[in-house]
Amino acid sequence: MCFIFAGLVGGIAMVGVTGSTLVNIVIKIIQITSLVFLWLLMILYRLGHPNVTYKHTNAFSVVIPHDFLGLIYQATIAILLVVGFESATAMAGEAVNPRRNIPRGVILSLFIQACVCYFFEYFAANFFVGDQYTAIVDGKTVTGFAAAFSSGAPIGDMAKILGDTLLFGNGFLLQITIASTLARLCFTALPAGLC
Repeated sequence: MCFIFAGLVGGIAMVGVTGSTLVNIVIKIIQITSLVFLWLLMILYRLGHPNVTYKHTNAFSVVIPHDFLGLIYQATIAILLVVGFESATAMAGEAVNPRRNIPRGVILSLFIQACVCYFFEYFAANFFVGDQYTAIVDGKTVTGFAAAFSSGAPIGDMAKILGDTLLFGNGFLLQITIASTLARLCFTALPAGLC
């Protein structure tokens, strides 16, 4: 697997900066599209299943801070998740107008990562979590955030529930599709690090 992965990354690097940038753009579009699809499914599930007891009573409850420690915890996670925005500066010497384009690239990258991807994922996942999400921990059935805490891949578990419920029993397929976007993310990060 390592040799295949190294060969693919090396092939993209041989194509050059333009080729690897095009591959990066296509993969990012696929990744963000699949995440938006998952978010929409989470919101549609919540709106279509009012009989489930949800951890947040409404959409406003998801976005307001409930306590100071939780706010600090989420801010810390958000900061760790937006790592990589500085990659927009890697090719500054090749930019046509670096004084104008590099700051735009950094700000656009931060906006897409923090405001679009992280915020909507946070909102949709928390809007979705309720008693429908269950797990067995130490022989006891737990629900909601306790079930998510016990899982190694809570978003994958949510995708399985969504696919089984909303996509005609195709939860495993949705779960694998979302997992493959993560693999594509890792694949796109390597050529940038090699250049």
